[in-house]
Amino acid sequence: MAENWGLNIIREKRLLLVEGLDEKNFFQAFLKHLQISYVQIESVGGKDQFANRFPRILKVPGFSQVEFLAVIRDADQDAQAAFQSIVYSLKKYDL
Repeated sequence: MAENWGLNIIREKRLLLVEGLDEKNFFQAFLKHLQISYVQIESVGGKDQFANRFPRILKVPGFSQVEFLAVIRDADQDAQAAFQSIVYSLKKYDL
């Protein structure tokens, strides 16, 4: 099971990973406005946590049922480096 950071089970086939609670709240409200209810939104606890969380996410019950995975991350200073960081993590874990 994932360590105690809030994600204990994945219930949806569509998973959206975001940096923090502000992003999670925003996307929950946005998807509700669009009447989309079949996306699970989870915060990883900050932009520096994506690399640490990916291997843990793979072990969360229900991850094997995920068909679509999206990642939202700020690119505060270097968009290319932020993008490459996510690409590296996805490739490292064959996602």
